[in-house]
Amino acid sequence: MEREYGVPWYTVHRGDLFEMLFSIAKPFMDLKLRAKVTHVDSSAPSVTLESGATFSADLIIGADGIHSVVRGSVLGEKDLPLSVPLGDVAFRALIPTEGMAKDPELRELVANPRLTTWMGPLRHAIGYCVRGGKEYNMVIVKPDDGSTYSWTAKGDVKEVEESFHGWEPRFRKLISLMPSVLKSKLLICAPLKTWSHRAGCVTLLGDACHPMLPYKGQGAAMAIEDAAVLGNLFSRIAHKSQIHELLKAYQTIRFERATSMQTGSSDNRTLYHLADGPEQEARDASMRVAMEKTIQEMREAEKMSQDRGSLSGQSVNPWADKAKMAANFRYDVDEVTNRWWESQEMEVKSKL
Repeated sequence: MEREYGVPWYTVHRGDLFEMLFSIAKPFMDLKLRAKVTHVDSSAPSVTLESGATFSADLIIGADGIHSVVRGSVLGEKDLPLSVPLGDVAFRALIPTEGMAKDPELRELVANPRLTTWMGPLRHAIGYCVRGGKEYNMVIVKPDDGSTYSWTAKGDVKEVEESFHGWEPRFRKLISLMPSVLKSKLLICAPLKTWSHRAGCVTLLGDACHPMLPYKGQGAAMAIEDAAVLGNLFSRIAHKSQIHELLKAYQTIRFERATSMQTGSSDNRTLYHLADGPEQEARDASMRVAMEKTIQEMREAEKMSQDRGSLSGQSVNPWADKAKMAANFRYDVDEVTNRWWESQEMEVKSKL
């Protein structure tokens, strides 16, 4: 990552990421907790809380997730379009690494941190260290059995154990070390027709407007990119009458990229979940070739001090496919926004 894109790769607990972002934003905000929004008037615009209190604003941004209340006011409909079950359920668990470090087979997963993927017919799992190596985060996906969509519903570790008989011994040991699991049904959601209300003072961000399947690991990244584009655009505002046009610009800049990530997130599911047979064997062989090629290129790059970004090639393995990786990680939010603004500045200013 550092050689190709000039930045390191970190794995982080989402709660810790929230704390980092909050520490930056705190001096500039008036945060109200336990303030559940029950109604949004997109024309006013204003929000009404469960307590009955009402707050008005020049702009409302609905960053309130897949169950967004704000989205209903933007679209005029409560349910997500095409929010149908995918047929998979995700289990999420945090494992204390203290026990892993004492096990000869698991110790390396802590001592030499990496993102590890286990793949098999109709199911897969991903694991990596978080919180300075004190915990090991796992996401395990298998066929669904009628569970509900929730980030907080409790799962059963025994169900996970029974669903992965015969899998790699280290993975089986990790399951046995799970203190508990959360269980969540996965849904396919179609792209929205619009992210902003026609009145031009209410918009959506992140999972509220482009909820994603977890197979590409880009959900939180897209939300942060959305926020960065809004921040860039609204740094140019001179009067609140400009909000409507800036929200149009926001959707224009973000829609194609977010939709591409949203619809492409299912590609890895097909790749990871192949049944045993010729396709699976071809996938494994291709991944091994890509791995060996990447290792060789890395050694040559280090030896010859090649310029970053010089490696090329496509692979069935998305993490070894240079074009796919570049599309994910070479994207510069401010560069894209600035370039769009420069190309549209005269037209936008004429409408402001």
